[in-house]
Amino acid sequence: MPVVAFLSGRLRLPYTVALVIVGLAVSALPIQEKLVVSPDLVTTALLPGLVFEAAYRLDGNELRRAFGASRSSPCPGAGHRGGRRARPSRRNGAAVNEAFLVGAIVSATDPVAVVSTMRRLDAPRRLVTLVDAESLFNDGTAALAFVIAVAAIGSRPPTLGDSVLQFAAALLASVAIGAVSGFLISRALKTTSDHLIELTLTVLAAYGTYLVADLGHASGIIASVVAGIVVGSYGRREGISPRAQDAIDVVWEFLAFVLTGARSC
Repeated sequence: MPVVAFLSGRLRLPYTVALVIVGLAVSALPIQEKLVVSPDLVTTALLPGLVFEAAYRLDGNELRRAFGASRSSPCPGAGHRGGRRARPSRRNGAAVNEAFLVGAIVSATDPVAVVSTMRRLDAPRRLVTLVDAESLFNDGTAALAFVIAVAAIGSRPPTLGDSVLQFAAALLASVAIGAVSGFLISRALKTTSDHLIELTLTVLAAYGTYLVADLGHASGIIASVVAGIVVGSYGRREGISPRAQDAIDVVWEFLAFVLTGARSC
């Protein structure tokens, strides 16, 4: 990763774009041994840190202005059988569930390279905040829709009302868990001036919030995003000491660098 970062700087390419190019080149090599990475490792070890760091960096004032435009949710795909009209059956219900699953998968966005390029080109702060926030919220809702779609596979076709209620309940629970966690961590930050303890509390906010939401069958991504926004705005303003702010910014920037590289491998 350091070599890729160095070369991308020399070639004036965004680091994330260079990682994609290197990844494509490595995948084309005739390597016999394949490294199998557990999906649980990716979701538990990489995602919480990445989304928390991005949410923590969001400008609170710009986010409030752009909130209406950044709200989004995945649009599930819909499928139907062509030709003659078919009577409703379990097979058709399964096809609808599978179409919903595919829609949830493709609805997630990942504009890391775009945001990285905009930051390098000094794009307007509001535009960067809008794209970053839209990505975070969209990824969270897409992951939540994916979980609901997977649960529907192999079961009776759920009604639209059931799906909407399930999605809304999980979404509200995720936001509540993230907001409460972010607030409690922010209050805890106010009780200490030790930058190492404050840094540890932010790590707890990222990964602890994710695990609590996941155990509660809510969206850990949305919970971590909300916790990051609360700690980055309220906590930074009220609780984090000036010395800790510098340490947190540097350490989380480094963690995001490492996690981005690990995710791209």
